Amino acid sequence: MNVAKRAVTLVIFISMTMLVLLNWISNQDNEFDSSENGRFGKKIIYDYETSKMHQVKGQDNRIDITDSSASKLKTSYPEHGNVNPSNSHVKVILLGNMRTGSSYVGEIFNQNPDFFYVFEPLHAVDKRYEISPSEQTSSGIVAKYASALRNIPKCKFSSSFVSDLSDWGLSKKMSNDISELCKKRRTRSCKKFSVSEAHAFVVQLSRECHSRKHFATKTIRADFSLMKILLEGGMDFKIIQLIRDPRAVANARKNYYKTSVENLIKQSGSRMDAAILNSPNLTLYDVEHSSLSVRTIQSYCKWIWNSMGWIDEKPEWLRNRYKLIRYEDFVMDPIKISKQIYDFIGVPYHERVQSWLVDANKIENTNQDLFQTRKKKSVEELFLWRKILTYAEIKEVQDTCAGVLQSLGYTKLNNERELKDDNIQMLSNLEFEERT
Repeated sequence: MNVAKRAVTLVIFISMTMLVLLNWISNQDNEFDSSENGRFGKKIIYDYETSKMHQVKGQDNRIDITDSSASKLKTSYPEHGNVNPSNSHVKVILLGNMRTGSSYVGEIFNQNPDFFYVFEPLHAVDKRYEISPSEQTSSGIVAKYASALRNIPKCKFSSSFVSDLSDWGLSKKMSNDISELCKKRRTRSCKKFSVSEAHAFVVQLSRECHSRKHFATKTIRADFSLMKILLEGGMDFKIIQLIRDPRAVANARKNYYKTSVENLIKQSGSRMDAAILNSPNLTLYDVEHSSLSVRTIQSYCKWIWNSMGWIDEKPEWLRNRYKLIRYEDFVMDPIKISKQIYDFIGVPYHERVQSWLVDANKIENTNQDLFQTRKKKSVEELFLWRKILTYAEIKEVQDTCAGVLQSLGYTKLNNERELKDDNIQMLSNLEFEERT
């Protein structure tokens, strides 16, 4: 008899345990959603990286931090925000690579007051998990990137994102929306956050983001394998892929590594190759083979080539969601190309975008800011690599990226004479067309 009672008790215990476990799993699969109204009528914002629910009490925005345990929170949390996204809400990802001009092109969204614009959101992921560029394509890191890019376009931010604002000046400098929020803080900056202040700022970011009609971000840390994960997973956004002549990218990166060598040494914890990168006779070969240089031209052209392979396959997940832009075309006629981009994404072209482009291209660059966007972008600057790189360096890039150059309409230079011949046109029509 006692055995039977114990058996019944055990069955009941196991059943209750399974119910609790299933309920917990169900809440974990809820994509870390947030809600305006949580338990007891409090506003709830989810910090998707720290697994904390931020409850905002009343109008004073005081924060309570509570565990997101499913046994306590059994409610489903839909998207939050003061403004409900309409059917016309558009999300855009500007997909670039290092030194392709994506900071400049991204301004066509940053300057539009209808967009909430985030600059390099994956930088915060790199910082939190101490990810080096050489690790960015591993499956584990791609999963972390995917989590960030699923949440941030839905106006769901994390405490580590706010921490990155504090430590990395570009993240706030290059986003008008975030910069304005920083100025509204008591300290009038985002240089330092306490834990509670960081959580409060997550709420403020979410509110401001949801107040806008559209969302845009730009990143140099993603490729088409990540885009596939997101789009096949149910997200809906437009991809603008920005490419640039690999020879121009090589020249820009050579300058970047030389200018930033001390920061690179600090990041790597080693002074290896410092003497080489500090050399006044620095060559492209030195840069490409330096232990401090991880974003090589070979990896850049592979990034382009792999994306071209996806486009050729015409996958359903990419249909009507992709547009290719050459940086050179944008610089030569930024208003025309920016209007084409807006036509593609289906959003009205804002006059502030055009006025910013006109004003920015009147200003000469007078400093060494590697991320300067408010400066005149001239045709001469586009092809400055012809004056700086040696023919041997140019040939190295051309040999590495032959297929990319041909497919994307970049003229190959066959000898020193052609290099010096300014009458040779460096751009032709794209052989590689948009096929989606």
